[in-house]
Amino acid sequence: MDEFVDFQIVEKQKENDSVVSLLLRPEKGQRLPSYIAGQYIVLKVQMNDQTLQRCYSISNTPELDNLGIYRVTVKREQRMNEQGPSYGIVSNWLHSEAQVGMSVAISRPKGKFCIQSDSNRPIVFVGAGVGVTPLLPMLYQALKAKRPVWLIYACLDGASHLFQDEVKQLAKDASGRFKTHIIYRKPRPQDRQENQFNSELKIDRALIQTLLPLDDYEVYICGPQILMTDIKNLFNELGVSSEQIFSESFGAQQVENSIRQHHHELAHKVYFRESGKETTWNQQANTLLELAEQIGINAEHSCRVGGCGACECELLQGSIEYIDEPTGFINEGKVLPCCARPKSDVVLGI
Repeated sequence: MDEFVDFQIVEKQKENDSVVSLLLRPEKGQRLPSYIAGQYIVLKVQMNDQTLQRCYSISNTPELDNLGIYRVTVKREQRMNEQGPSYGIVSNWLHSEAQVGMSVAISRPKGKFCIQSDSNRPIVFVGAGVGVTPLLPMLYQALKAKRPVWLIYACLDGASHLFQDEVKQLAKDASGRFKTHIIYRKPRPQDRQENQFNSELKIDRALIQTLLPLDDYEVYICGPQILMTDIKNLFNELGVSSEQIFSESFGAQQVENSIRQHHHELAHKVYFRESGKETTWNQQANTLLELAEQIGINAEHSCRVGGCGACECELLQGSIEYIDEPTGFINEGKVLPCCARPKSDVVLGI
């Protein structure tokens, strides 16, 4: 089980219409637990007689480190269902209800999405949207180590461009060792006038070959699963070994209604043996873990994206499919409900 520490929200910063940053300081004079750039914390909140946990990357700067503060940057998660858009319970609460002065419980930093400190290779960071959050402290670390750095960052437009000023200042201070390529998928007229981005291109082989000179790179990717898979394959094709490509998903991805639709339409029965509860799969739950939480089961978990293995349980009957392929090890006969959906009636050892 995780050791959680009470932190106070000392500042709340609106980054854009769908993203806020929370500045968190330990309560009762406790020291800030050390972290490695790229790691995340698990935030725990009590809502409607449920204990809910979500993972958020630490998006710190050296200045915040010196102040003894964590910064986490949270996107308000939106899902589409038959009734229209709905919002993630915890992210919506952090946006709408959490206020300066409130306390939240967070775990010690976790995760292995960190820069290889025994290497001096040039680094390419690739991020999309809120996926830039763990990359920001990694940028500071890489530049402090005097390593050549590229950042390729894609977002919708200038309004959704996160940490723009901070990254610009980093590039200015790096004396040519840090280069960026910013992609806006749907730039606004003012974005074109202000010349705040480099292209509207997709990240493909031609773009990478144009931007990057031939070298022995390390690549760090954070974004939607489909982006990470494509970028990994792209750099493999360009000769970068898989052992030098590292990735982190920023959450279980939303699945379009057309994907695996026939599975979603079936009313699969889900029985949680240890809890003695049974329910029917529904589209309001994105994963089997969320389904368990819907009916009041407080299942053990941490990362919620198939990386840590904390939620692993027995799959006693039936079959499942993974929304995103887990990165953590799964024992035989077990399943990670945090990123899985049923393909048939199932019995889980929860």
